[in-house]
Amino acid sequence: MPSKFVLPGVLGLLPGEAGAHIARALPANSAVMMGSGHNASDVYSPPGGFLILLAWAAALFTAARWSLNTRNV
Repeated sequence: MPSKFVLPGVLGLLPGEAGAHIARALPANSAVMMGSGHNASDVYSPPGGFLILLAWAAALFTAARWSLNTRNV
């Protein structure tokens, strides 16, 4: 999965803390946070990681639904 390796690097090019904040909210990182079981200061809490995964799943489901509705099938 190339986006797992490329996207955090590209987000690091954003100015300030925006890129780092967005990179911590990627699905792979939130799964690690959810499974770690501890609350470090630089990451989200395990329930926060779970909510991030739910938000990604909802966004992808919505995009897939929109894509299927706009096709002439």
